[in-house]
Amino acid sequence: QTLGERELAALAWLQLGSACYQGNQKDKAVEPFQNAVALYRALNKRAAEGDALNSLGAAYFDLGNNREARKAFEQALPLRRDARTKALT
Repeated sequence: QTLGERELAALAWLQLGSACYQGNQKDKAVEPFQNAVALYRALNKRAAEGDALNSLGAAYFDLGNNREARKAFEQALPLRRDARTKALT
């Protein structure tokens, strides 16, 4: 796969997870969010990785898995802060 194809694949996983999450299938949202995180991490797309981790954390939280939710949120926070700082400079 080319770089563009991998970015599209990551976006597709994120959108699939979001559709499951919004459709009250939060248990089915976890795997697509995990796949999006992995692809964005491999592509070094830190802001997108942070967004995917935040979505993953929300899914875990809504499923009552607070430990995994916290891990995802803690990983997302510095990535999202970095993205915000870059956007402001």
